[in-house]
Amino acid sequence: MTVTQKFPASTTAIAAGWTNPTDAYSFNNTYAYSETTAAEQEYADYGFDIPGNEVIGKVYAVIKWFSTVTTVIQGDAANFTCSIEVYDGSTWQTYQVTKETFAVSTANDESLVCTSGDTSNSQTCIDVTTFLNTPTKVNNAKTRLLFVIGATAAGITLRWSVDCISLLVCHNAQGGI
Repeated sequence: MTVTQKFPASTTAIAAGWTNPTDAYSFNNTYAYSETTAAEQEYADYGFDIPGNEVIGKVYAVIKWFSTVTTVIQGDAANFTCSIEVYDGSTWQTYQVTKETFAVSTANDESLVCTSGDTSNSQTCIDVTTFLNTPTKVNNAKTRLLFVIGATAAGITLRWSVDCISLLVCHNAQGGI
């Protein structure tokens, strides 16, 4: 079984709102981020060239990320959804990375920061095998990051930070081990 992990080489804004989107090309602790609702950034040119006779065993979308909520006071509430969309050459499929709801009941403190995800070295691996299940689909794969802000109180800053988005594929020659 061969395991291949590839990283994007190009990016395009689908709906404006991502800052430093090329910072999500590799694991390097520099972050692409968005604070804008419905911001959508596409990543492409993963460089897979898996021969047509290979069997796809598993495919994972791998993302290192964290989110923060800042400048909140007692009684404030906010929610957002972070998603990755995967393209197989003809269709997009959406996978939710996280959905967060914050309701602040602590004493007034405008310096409060809530963080989800892990700002160190954690990763989320999303199994997309049922969608990217052939060499052709993997070879044509693209991804998108979508950040949607729901209800939020005035003054709250919501941010989704992404260090890297990659695709990891386990594959082997037909009849191989």
